[in-house]
Amino acid sequence: MDYQEKYIPFSKSQLVEALVKEFHSSNHEERISFLQFVSQVDSSLVQHYYSVLEHLQKHYTPIDPDRDTLQEFCLTDAERLMKEQKVLAMMEPLLDQANFNKLSEEALAYALIVNHPHDEVQVTVNLDQYEYITFWALGQRIGPLRVMAATRAQRTGIFGTAWIPAEKKKKNGLL
Repeated sequence: MDYQEKYIPFSKSQLVEALVKEFHSSNHEERISFLQFVSQVDSSLVQHYYSVLEHLQKHYTPIDPDRDTLQEFCLTDAERLMKEQKVLAMMEPLLDQANFNKLSEEALAYALIVNHPHDEVQVTVNLDQYEYITFWALGQRIGPLRVMAATRAQRTGIFGTAWIPAEKKKKNGLL
């Protein structure tokens, strides 16, 4: 399967505004109802991801090297490694949803060992000093979105339906 970008190139407010224009621009009651629905979905997502954040914090705190709280008990190296891997495993689905991709060991080793002259930050790492190293990169697309995609969204609605101005809808009896 080809790589599929999981990124929507619109902010939440841009997306809501476009949906209101496309589907609810003529009916004030529908517009209000839709905006209330958006608010409820937003609240639900905030509650869900806040609980996810608390769960991650609970599991990360014992291994946090910069914690400000007192350490309850000492972890063995094996326990610490197991807890680190558990936190990373819990983060993976979130990072995937956020359009991050886990770099392969080969790509990571190459990036950390080979310095490229066009890179602004040069890092040298001795990989033998680490039990494991995990990095995620944002997306896979190189360069900006194609202009064609942006132009099409302007000609049609976000979901591909033809955009018809309200005046034309009234004239043709579509409202």
